[in-house]
Amino acid sequence: MIDLEVETRHAFFKLVDGVLITTFKPKNIDLETAKQIVEDRKRITHGKSYPGMGYAKGIKYVSKEAREYFSQPEALEGVLAGALIMDSNFSAGLINFFLKLTSPKIPNKAFSSEQAAIEWLQQFKAE
Repeated sequence: MIDLEVETRHAFFKLVDGVLITTFKPKNIDLETAKQIVEDRKRITHGKSYPGMGYAKGIKYVSKEAREYFSQPEALEGVLAGALIMDSNFSAGLINFFLKLTSPKIPNKAFSSEQAAIEWLQQFKAE
C-alpha cells in the first residue's frame, strides 16, 4: 500500500508499507544536491523514522563530499536502515565490500533485487 508519493527537484519519494523508497533523478550528485535530498526527505517524513531504499541505478558519480555528508549523523536522522538498489550483482557486491570497510552508522546493504532489499528492510521497520 502506497502511503505517500512526493516528487522534488532531485528525487521521487514513495512511502510503501513502512519503507521510504527514493529514486534519485540526477546522474551526478554533489554536496549541494545531497543536502537538498536529505532536507526534502526530512520535510516529507515530518520527523518520523523509516528504513529507506534508494535506487542508485543511473547514477554515474557521487562526489566525495556528498558521500561523506550522506554518512553524517545529520543526514542519517530519521533513517533506520538503508538499502541501495544497484545495476548489477557485481556493483552491489562492490558496494557491500566498501560498506564493510567503512563501518556505516546504520545497517546498510546494496542489492541488485528490489524484492531482496525490501525483505531485508522489514526487520528494521518501526513498531
